[in-house]
Amino acid sequence: MADADLHALPALLGADDPAIYTVHRPQGASPYLLLADHAGQQVPHALAGLGLAQAELDRHIGWDIGIAGTTRALSDRLDAWAIEQTYSRLLIDCNRPLASPTLIPEVSDHTVVPGNAGLSAAQRQQRIDAIHAPYHARIDAELDARRDAGRRAGAEAGQGGQGGQGGSHWGWRKQVLGQGREVAENLQAGVDQSPHSAVYEVQAGW
Repeated sequence: MADADLHALPALLGADDPAIYTVHRPQGASPYLLLADHAGQQVPHALAGLGLAQAELDRHIGWDIGIAGTTRALSDRLDAWAIEQTYSRLLIDCNRPLASPTLIPEVSDHTVVPGNAGLSAAQRQQRIDAIHAPYHARIDAELDARRDAGRRAGAEAGQGGQGGQGGSHWGWRKQVLGQGREVAENLQAGVDQSPHSAVYEVQAGW
């Protein structure tokens, strides 16, 4: 893919589009970093909802239902740094590696996504550069800063929702999958006091 192809595309994000992510408690004292990769369901205005009705974006295919509220509640309870990604997982899935076939799905849970059909290499790279890369760069920057300061850091990714994908209907539930009793008990206590439902999983050790 030539750089000229990428630069020839109209801008993906406009002045009226929201920021890529929101950070809560940036000075949080907790060693936990809470990651909500699927917190949002926004789509850039330029892409007209990816050709989907709002009701489709409101489903679990569009975001992890409830995880934004759970993340904020946990952040407050634990005094933990947290980040919420703003844009729909259908635009680009920030919980997927770049080589994943589901990074930008053309079909999700039997729903065709018109705005993802037949994308060029330049269009895919534009979404990576605009959304995926800066989101993960912000997380990496926080981890690097903590390492340089000699602080412990563990990254926990949250997932929530109603209904399932790929035929797996798991409904609303609360669960913590942790490495170590302290992590599990603290996170579970935060989830139990949240009005939302979610799964939190420790993704990185100390």
